[in-house]
Amino acid sequence: MFKSIFQDLKYSLRFGSTVTKIILINVLLFVLLGVILKSFLPDVYNWLVPYVALSSDLVWNLTHPWVIITHIFLHAGIWHILWNMLQFYWFGNIVGDLIGDKKILSLYMYGAFSGVVLYLVSYHFILPEHYIGAFALGASAAVMAVTVAAGFLAPDYKLHLILIGPVSIKYLVLFMVISDLVGTTGMINTGGHFAHLGGAIFGWIFISNLKSGNDLSIGFNKFVGYLMDRFSGIISKPKLRVAHKSRGFKHENKYGANKSGHLLEVDRILEKIHRHGYDSLTKEEKKVLFDAGKNED
Repeated sequence: MFKSIFQDLKYSLRFGSTVTKIILINVLLFVLLGVILKSFLPDVYNWLVPYVALSSDLVWNLTHPWVIITHIFLHAGIWHILWNMLQFYWFGNIVGDLIGDKKILSLYMYGAFSGVVLYLVSYHFILPEHYIGAFALGASAAVMAVTVAAGFLAPDYKLHLILIGPVSIKYLVLFMVISDLVGTTGMINTGGHFAHLGGAIFGWIFISNLKSGNDLSIGFNKFVGYLMDRFSGIISKPKLRVAHKSRGFKHENKYGANKSGHLLEVDRILEKIHRHGYDSLTKEEKKVLFDAGKNED
């Protein structure tokens, strides 16, 4: 059973939609840190949180820059991640269907970064000084960016809510934004509400630019594609070709010294096709696929 679950997760992480992949990453990290580590090693968990959470202290973030990324995929509690991932699933699929799956990650990450900016601005220029020293976890700003994007793309699209019935998402988005505006005047999670608004603002900016013909996801996707290609190259380095002498002639192992290395190379090429299409392959990569097909025949 566990093997089957693992295989399903592996397949979803590799071939699922961007929304599915992001949800799985968030859930897996929550189970590992927010459930297992927090339950069995609470002291370690409490020590770790400041090193993965976004701080309201700008200096701390500058000396621990990875927190700008790590805090986006971690959550403080079960209700926190449950609501965020449900909201992301509902609105993320709407956005993905309308503008394409490849734009989801850039919208999600840029929305989170916009939330970081407004979060820090609020603590350093708006909120009282005694608020400094707070930490934030969660994808709420990223999810708000996607939510607002859906609201501007398909304002009259209806979601069926339990006990309420069909509701146009423009009213749901408006309710969430107003709730965060009101939240900035309170004493609970004040910086978090500012962060949500930062994400919401970017969601509007992203769709407004897209409608004007300016796709803000292009540069981000190129950068991610470059990183993925570099990472794939590291884990599947081409093997040296080894010649074996036998009976006066050379027999050359065209797949290299290690057959598993060739299989990794084929997997990397298939993943590249999945992300960029067959036309993105080089002549050498096409030849590797062709040779692999002949070998299986």
